[in-house]
Amino acid sequence: QNYADEGDTRVLSILDDEYKMVHLGIGKIDMEPYRASVNDVHGVKCCSHQFSKIGKWTRKPDGAAWCPFSYNFSNEDDKCNLLTFDEADEFCSSKGGRICTADELHAGCATENGCGFDLEYVWTVELNTVHRGNGGIPGVDGGWGEHRHVPTNELHGVKCCSDKWKRNWIPRDRKTCPRSSYKFDRDECKHMTFKQATDFCASKGGRVCSSNEILSRCVLGNGCDFDNEMVWTTDFNRAKLGGAG
Repeated sequence: QNYADEGDTRVLSILDDEYKMVHLGIGKIDMEPYRASVNDVHGVKCCSHQFSKIGKWTRKPDGAAWCPFSYNFSNEDDKCNLLTFDEADEFCSSKGGRICTADELHAGCATENGCGFDLEYVWTVELNTVHRGNGGIPGVDGGWGEHRHVPTNELHGVKCCSDKWKRNWIPRDRKTCPRSSYKFDRDECKHMTFKQATDFCASKGGRVCSSNEILSRCVLGNGCDFDNEMVWTTDFNRAKLGGAG
């Protein structure tokens, strides 16, 4: 099957759902990454920005300063095997982490983790940011500005914004807010992957709201109960995860 024309929306959807990127485990040798079928088998390296007590997690002293913890495999794991994408995702989740990103591999965050995958292709994921739908409340849960960096295939709520006034949307008149936000029907209140959220907002003539719009409490009460849940966000000038602090 020829995927040369990746500008085609239908083709992109197929690629996102059925194919994932694999990179060389050490990340620093000039070997091109490629899209592999999720049913292919490859190695895996697990990362987490929060320390997990399940197994042995360490931060690499020679990696980038922003590196997350990486999981160190042991003989008891019996997981120094090649896995499908879903198997790799399930394994990392069972240890309290997730599949590492390409940036984390290239920064040396997950080298020499016990399986000899540094010179083999391993699964990678893309991350995006979710924020508390109401911007967060000081002293409650994660507090004001509560957010997490999560794989884009997780399911979360979404709020849609537009820089133009749109009929049947909720008008917003503060300078820090978009011109309007989408008013959801109850049957549209579903948790989505980041791509599904992006496609949904685009189908309504808008976009996923930015983190600043969420933090400014611009889109409260949009017809779903997502104000107290984590929702997808975008940043138009988003820095790399490592520079986000």
